[in-house]
Amino acid sequence: MQFPSLSALLQHIKAAWQRFPAASVLALLCMIASMVFVERAEGRNAEAWLLRIIMTTALGVPLLLGTSIAAESYSWSLKKTWVFRGIALLGLLLYFSTLEVSPDQDSIKDGFRFFALALAVHCGVGVSAYLNRKEESVLSFWKFNKILLAEWMVAAFYGIVLFVGISLAILGVDQLFSLDWPWRIYLHLFTVIAAGFHPLYFFSQVPKDFALSEEDPSYNAAIRNLVKYILIPLTVLYLLILYAYMLKIGFEWEWPKGYVSSLSLGFSTVGILTYLLNYRLVETDDSAILAWFRRWFFYLLSPVVPVLLLAVGRRLNDYGVTEPRFFIATLGVWLLLVCLYFIISKKDDIRFIPVSLGIVAFLSVVGPWSATSVACRSQFAQLETLLGKSGILVNGKAQPGKGSVSEEERGRLYSIINFLSDRDAMAPAKAWFSPDLDSVFQEKTPRYEVSRIIIEHLNLEAEGSAQKSGSLTFGQLTSSLPASGFDKLFKLQLSLDFSQDFKADSFQFSLTKNATLELASGKKKTEFDLRPYLQKMLDKYTDEFYYATIEDPVDAFVRLKDDWVEILLVPEVIDYEITRQQIQVNNIRGTLLLKQRK
Repeated sequence: MQFPSLSALLQHIKAAWQRFPAASVLALLCMIASMVFVERAEGRNAEAWLLRIIMTTALGVPLLLGTSIAAESYSWSLKKTWVFRGIALLGLLLYFSTLEVSPDQDSIKDGFRFFALALAVHCGVGVSAYLNRKEESVLSFWKFNKILLAEWMVAAFYGIVLFVGISLAILGVDQLFSLDWPWRIYLHLFTVIAAGFHPLYFFSQVPKDFALSEEDPSYNAAIRNLVKYILIPLTVLYLLILYAYMLKIGFEWEWPKGYVSSLSLGFSTVGILTYLLNYRLVETDDSAILAWFRRWFFYLLSPVVPVLLLAVGRRLNDYGVTEPRFFIATLGVWLLLVCLYFIISKKDDIRFIPVSLGIVAFLSVVGPWSATSVACRSQFAQLETLLGKSGILVNGKAQPGKGSVSEEERGRLYSIINFLSDRDAMAPAKAWFSPDLDSVFQEKTPRYEVSRIIIEHLNLEAEGSAQKSGSLTFGQLTSSLPASGFDKLFKLQLSLDFSQDFKADSFQFSLTKNATLELASGKKKTEFDLRPYLQKMLDKYTDEFYYATIEDPVDAFVRLKDDWVEILLVPEVIDYEITRQQIQVNNIRGTLLLKQRK
């Protein structure tokens, strides 16, 4: 493999831009949005729309690529091509409008939906040119996707070489001339290569001829050796482990463990990829193992699928549906259908794999049968059952203080309510409670507070529960900073397992378990005890609840000093725990002003 010259790379990028303009524009938008996000995230100023643009454009690149490939394959007119591109862009706008993820708030629902839709559109790229072609086009479909995989890997290799080479050059210049460039420059470089160079170079290598079945099915040495000496032995190893585990289940007559579902999916993924790569290798290699694998793979896979379904079924029965369990169960059913198809059908049309997987992935995130919808209904039923069983929910009304739960049940209640709150699915529970809690179900209540308020309203303090957790949230107070007299300003984001080292200013900050803020500079080191301040805030702003919002700068500002340094801490969030009356700070985020005393 010879690395192309700079002029050749520019020609590749130009060709990609001319052939796939819409996908190329979205790739560049994704790159620019990612660079802005990296830059603004350093000061915690990244807006939610930046992250949502990144997710939308990342999804749109393969979607519009598949649309353009279909247009070329079926000889669409320019008007028809842009009609379908317009439909795709409208779908992306609809997707963008439904996103809730932000830099300050994770959205599990959005994460799983992105994963499923990305899987669907990538399957679409593979089959977009071969949906209405005759059966003999299966070989062309296989050849086309083998080229796509090879060229994607080549583009990735070139990208890695570029990143390493340019990074070393940047590092050399930085060290030789003491420029002290920020570490973000490497993230920007990675973003340019991963979101800009890689997709555009890959686009330039997409085959223009879609009738490839007559071409020689020969493999290059890399793919041949990968299949023959790595993928098939690895798949057989997975298979032996799973069959041994199935024998263990039979001898001991016990339910399979949940971990077996992950191992089964891993085996299935590697196995199906190996089967597809091996599809025509048997025509050019007389190895008996290759022919055996192609002939018997799906027969060997089929006994694994019921074990996967039993394992995830047990988790569903015990704890209800969540998005990960939904996807595992759905993929298990899909694997069963794939096995039945290749065992029963005489066609062995490998297009069935991406087409069926893409449809299943898409349907799993849309409509009332989507992963999140089903999971919310299941978890709400679990919540209702748990409260009813413990005597707290009687005839559709909550009875505070009249029921009892164990520590394990209380933990499950927290988990379920947090799950539903994160997905805005607690509204049906409003009818259980008196009007005193109406405000809890409004959007202005932070999601993480809903479970705490409900649990404490129901007086569900489990026996032996000696630990309380809480959070102090502060208003936007940095605009009124009394910065006069201070020399330095630091943006803090500390936790018990993460300290901050500001090398340019020769200062390091960290937290200790006894609620102490440690400051070190060279050989000097001091500790500031935060417990008196925290206890004052708890006494003033909290009662039975352990979360509070503080807007008064007089209370928010923490001024501390010792013999050589004075600090002013302006917190944004302080997360803490109280165990047997002892306060422990887990996280601090905010601004710290500092001056050295003479």
